[in-house]
Amino acid sequence: MDAGEDLVGVRVRVHAASHVLRLEADTGQIIRPDTLWDGYYIVRLDQPASYDNGVAPPTRLSEIRVAIDNLEPLEPRPDWPTAPLSFEEGEPAEYPVE
Repeated sequence: MDAGEDLVGVRVRVHAASHVLRLEADTGQIIRPDTLWDGYYIVRLDQPASYDNGVAPPTRLSEIRVAIDNLEPLEPRPDWPTAPLSFEEGEPAEYPVE
């Protein structure tokens, strides 16, 4: 089991929502590490978010991709990781799961 798998099931607060994502609730549960980007996790939100990129019609999302630096465990965890700096500066912190 890799380190990311240890976080599955952890309840978290999502920080740093982007201008294209409106959170109804800023809490959810980590359901798995992201398979595309290191340091990102798929979070199932307690209430769906609205994703509107201004091009396509707005979409309701129950799961989003979030960088570990934008997640805070709801209960203290001494083993909480930090994200590797493998993403481009200026990228939004959250993305819909495709």
